[in-house]
Amino acid sequence: MTPDRGAYTMIFMRVWESVFNPEVLLRETTGEDLSRMTYHVGQIADDINLEITKRFTECAWTFNSDDRSWNGTCGIKWCLTESGPEHNQMAFCPRCGRPLKEVKQ
Repeated sequence: MTPDRGAYTMIFMRVWESVFNPEVLLRETTGEDLSRMTYHVGQIADDINLEITKRFTECAWTFNSDDRSWNGTCGIKWCLTESGPEHNQMAFCPRCGRPLKEVKQ
């Protein structure tokens, strides 16, 4: 079960506070709370890593001459009336948001 954004915020604030004032964490937290916080901090780290991977991994676009469309690695199919994505100053994929890379064939 994933907590909502408010729960993430509360957990993050408690952990952040503990970095600067560990006595507060040890004084106010039970073993069960600490275990739950450790689990959720791991989940937050996983979410951050996934977001970083999505943002900084390129979406490679190749041209399909059969239907004159551009196909991205994220599954997007995009038609441009003039030239390719670089010529049209497209820096990011409109579907996945990752940096766009035009693959020359």
